[in-house]
Amino acid sequence: MRLFARSLESSRPTGLTRALLKVADVYVLLRYPQLPCPPRSVMYEGVPSRWVYRRNGLAYLDHLTRMAGLTPNSRLLDVGSGLGRKAWPFIDYFQDGEYVGLEPRREAVDWCTQNLTSRDKRLRFEHIDVKNGYYTPGNSAEAGGFSLPAPDMSFDIVMANSVFTHMLPRDVGHYLAEFQRVLMPGGIAFCTFFLNPEEVKEKEELIAPPRYDFPHQRDGYRVQHADCDEHVVNYEETDVHSMHRQAGLFIAEIHWGSWRGGSTFTDFQDIVISRKRGSPQFHD
Repeated sequence: MRLFARSLESSRPTGLTRALLKVADVYVLLRYPQLPCPPRSVMYEGVPSRWVYRRNGLAYLDHLTRMAGLTPNSRLLDVGSGLGRKAWPFIDYFQDGEYVGLEPRREAVDWCTQNLTSRDKRLRFEHIDVKNGYYTPGNSAEAGGFSLPAPDMSFDIVMANSVFTHMLPRDVGHYLAEFQRVLMPGGIAFCTFFLNPEEVKEKEELIAPPRYDFPHQRDGYRVQHADCDEHVVNYEETDVHSMHRQAGLFIAEIHWGSWRGGSTFTDFQDIVISRKRGSPQFHD
């Protein structure tokens, strides 16, 4: 089932996959008519599909609960909240906690406010005018000097899904330092990357072609597209460990993704779980 789902979520779907997705989308529309879902024509995060939108949201609710200790009393900051694929499952979820989504695309913030905040006031979305060479080249603020609009030590969990896969080293390091600033002592950062594993044993035998081969070497990273480095970015695991340490975060675990084509995976991208110093579960 997981391999079938991975084939449906591929960003390079075959004709058969596209046909199956149409059937799956009709099923979700009929089975879950109240699901708040943007039109396919405006979806820009992964495959434009109602089925993928729903499945991805439920998967991340599970990931955050199991890996980051999310509860209805947690305060969760989602950097790069997009069109609410990770947020919609939190409708009526929080009790004393809350969800805050930050997003550089204003139209995505407007859609989420109109369709998600209107159903649950504990879900808030805010536009951040930060530049990205691939997604928002026309925005103003450089990511490497941008301050998150959040007070110090105000969140239990910070999530950045498919954000650092589109950012360069200096900007990643700055964002991680900002995550450390806004996290409570012992708080958790939940981030995704495209990583090259440090240990050869982690490079399992492939059962499918890798989604990316990152043919272009840069200073401290590799990229898929020569014309825009921020389109898709690849880092060495050792460098990502170093970035976290310099920011005051310490990687607790890595869950490898399916993008390499391996049989053992948690999600499409590699998930990196780190903790801010002060956690009783972390020892220097």
